[in-house]
Amino acid sequence: HALDIATGLAATPENIKWAEIGESIRNFERMSKLGAALWSSIGDTFTSAVAGQFRGNGFFRSFAQQLEFFTDTSPEAREFMFLTGEGFDGLIHNIVSAAAGWDGRIGATGKMTELYFRMNGLTWWTDRQRAAAARVITAELGMRSKENWDNLSPAFKNVMEQSGVQKVHWEAMRQAALRQVNGNHYLTGDLISDLPDDAIRPIVAAQLAKANPEDHPRLIQQARDDLEMMVRRYIADETGYSVIENDARARRTTTLGTRPGTVLGEALRFMMQFK
Repeated sequence: HALDIATGLAATPENIKWAEIGESIRNFERMSKLGAALWSSIGDTFTSAVAGQFRGNGFFRSFAQQLEFFTDTSPEAREFMFLTGEGFDGLIHNIVSAAAGWDGRIGATGKMTELYFRMNGLTWWTDRQRAAAARVITAELGMRSKENWDNLSPAFKNVMEQSGVQKVHWEAMRQAALRQVNGNHYLTGDLISDLPDDAIRPIVAAQLAKANPEDHPRLIQQARDDLEMMVRRYIADETGYSVIENDARARRTTTLGTRPGTVLGEALRFMMQFK
């Protein structure tokens, strides 16, 4: 099921006609039931604050930062949207819709739904909230980078360990040259690629001891790439906890990997549509 979700097979109709009918009905259901979803999404700011509290940043501090970064429209804010990979769902949907085939029934209602949520502000709101949440998270990383692993708060250390970050990774991460904006320090994934070899070497010390000297540069570069991906994954995961949206794991759970256009697949999609 997980592989079918990852490869997109679970989104490929088995019976196109029934998949068109079912998806068209669900698209109209989305528009009719979620017209005021923007107002119910006001709670995203509180969700982000709770996620920040879980990371040890404090509820009120996280809440204030979320509001501050949400209302920031400066060039620096747009740069952080790019660096963290957040805030681009609406742009991607807009680009893809221009190149997709909308001649079929499912395409026409899909385009209508995408335009509807852009017009009612939900797409814009979600993009901005995710971008603000990602900036809060990178600011936390920058703030915490002044402390060594043993001095980190238990809450923050717990979240880092859930993302696979151990002491050796953290000590390497905190050596990155932080990005400074308006007195705040930020640690983003791209900064990891500039770390010197000496900062990465402890991560693969055991491998280097067993490897031939000519293999050392390759092992160090691989460890650097893995560390950068670890930071990016941490930011993406924590952003997903701050602004909750449907993801691959949720699609696997709610559809059981079934395909559209099947009896079970359509039944599950109708039953779990707003869950």
